[in-house]
This record gives sequence, C-alpha cells and structure tokens, in this order.
Amino acid sequence: MIASLALHLTDLEQRLAMLQLSLHGLRATYATDATARADFDAVAHHTSTLRSQLAGVRIECEYAKGGK
Repeated sequence: MIASLALHLTDLEQRLAMLQLSLHGLRATYATDATARADFDAVAHHTSTLRSQLAGVRIECEYAKGGK
C-alpha cells in the first residue's frame, strides 16, 4: 500500500506543478487589478505549500517502505 501511495503522491505533485504553471499564466492574463493579483498569488502560495507537503509525505512513505 505504501508503494502505491508514493506513486499517487508523485502524480499529485506533478499535477500541482502544472496547476502552478497555469496559475502564473492566468495571473498574467486576467489579474488586471491588485485584488485579482492578490487572489492569484494566494492560490499559487497554497499550491506551493501543498506541493511541498506532498513531497514530504512521499519521502516519508519511501523511507517507511525501505524500513520494512
């Protein structure tokens, strides 16, 4: 189960990376005022945080798998 979880976490990390790229593109196109830019920046920050947390969980899963 841990092996499949690590694979799913890697997939989620990749999807978050794509989401971050999309957000940056949308921000440049649609964020014409300060409020919209702040909204895009907040969402981008949360995706970055989530991506880091998923990477940490994936590393812990791989470590746990190696310890068994």
